[in-house]
Amino acid sequence: LTGKIDQEMFSIHKYVRDLYATKFPELSDLVPHPYEYAQVVKVIGNKSDVSGIDLSEFVPQNVQLTITVTATTTAGKPLPPEVLKQVLEGCDAIIELL
Repeated sequence: LTGKIDQEMFSIHKYVRDLYATKFPELSDLVPHPYEYAQVVKVIGNKSDVSGIDLSEFVPQNVQLTITVTATTTAGKPLPPEVLKQVLEGCDAIIELL
């Protein structure tokens, strides 16, 4: 059962990563674990300025700083509302699996 849950989580994680890469392609390298990635994506969403966002509940301070700096130089573009909705639903599914 655990193997099936892990497989489902990784499948959803890949789907979310692929969609969210349009917004923040570097994030999957900075936050590789599916649960933390889903939490961070939910908090960042489509925001262009992440400097005031507190991610300390999900990632260490050094990773949060790297995310903030990287977000200022990313080539990513905001997601259309329907794609953002799919991303957030995928994030919720990952969080529910754990």
